[in-house]
Amino acid sequence: MRHSNTESWKERWPNKMSKVEPKRILEWMAGPNTGLSSEAMAFCAAGIERHGNWDGTEHPHDTGDFNRCLLLVEMVPEIRESFADIAALSDEWNAIINHWDELRELFVSEAGLNWSKGRGAPMTHRRIRELLYNAR
Repeated sequence: MRHSNTESWKERWPNKMSKVEPKRILEWMAGPNTGLSSEAMAFCAAGIERHGNWDGTEHPHDTGDFNRCLLLVEMVPEIRESFADIAALSDEWNAIINHWDELRELFVSEAGLNWSKGRGAPMTHRRIRELLYNAR
């Protein structure tokens, strides 16, 4: 379900209303663990259209990206209520969101939340790559 760059936010999400308090998103964005994919989740959940050179649909490519997304969901758990909207961003996001709990469990068992157990998560990395490959 890829969206063209000319397709507007309102065409993707008609009548989109935020399920997340914007202040909590801003507090998270002010921290050190943000990236394009976690920002895509935050903007989508907050119902804010992203302008500029980046269309707001970037998905996690690796365990570093996925860790930042996990940290966002840990800090702002109500983002889970927007998972259907986030999954609609792209085929890749759909694959990640549909396997979110599996990926979270695998990542936390390998590396711990925010790398608290170590700096590597090779099984999670392989699974993310497999999901993204199959989403294309």
